[in-house]
Amino acid sequence: MPRSCLECAVRVAGFCGSLSNEGLAAINRIGRIRRLKAGQRIVSEKDQPDFFAVIVSGSIKLTKNLSDGRQQIVGLLFPSDFVGQPMTTQATCNVEAATDVWLCTYPTHQFDALLQQYPESRDRIYQVILQELTTAQEWMLLLGCKTAREKVASFLLMVARQNKAGLVTSNSTEVLLPLSREEIGEFIGLRAETVSRQLHQLADEKIVEFAGRRKLNIVDSVKLDAAAAGTLI
Repeated sequence: MPRSCLECAVRVAGFCGSLSNEGLAAINRIGRIRRLKAGQRIVSEKDQPDFFAVIVSGSIKLTKNLSDGRQQIVGLLFPSDFVGQPMTTQATCNVEAATDVWLCTYPTHQFDALLQQYPESRDRIYQVILQELTTAQEWMLLLGCKTAREKVASFLLMVARQNKAGLVTSNSTEVLLPLSREEIGEFIGLRAETVSRQLHQLADEKIVEFAGRRKLNIVDSVKLDAAAAGTLI
């Protein structure tokens, strides 16, 4: 794990990339690295957390409590993503480590003060929030209009692209799935059996290949893009 912001692999992709060296030194003084194991709850819905965080490695899932006691997965977070939202006081989702996770955490009151001192970081956060809204709109389209094949292919592309934006090298074809088959199905509106069937179909077509229960390689990214878009090659 990095000992300072200058050594952090996700700095450029995260909000820290907008800071000057002076700003980086200031945020490095208040930041603390925290490690969490897969399955560990970080924040519960309606909590009032006293910290803000950026994911350094691993994946986090967001869930909402339903009226019948069940929970619904509503989002995934990856390296360089925010955990929590600045300028808000109450959590709107449960936040749980989907894999082993390393976080860079900041006390809320100190982080808010830093945003006032370095407005460029605040502008960067606004950009990220707008991107999150765009991503949410794209997932509404996926859940409402796409076929099972398109949904599974779109999910794989999302995970691959998010990982590349963080710690995975740009020429990597490896995808580490942060969710089980059941959870993927819950997230994209399919049965677990359908998710497995579509993954095996993509493997039979030499578009992906399995490298473990939660690991696969993208063999043909062009065909995977086409599968996600519902077009033929």
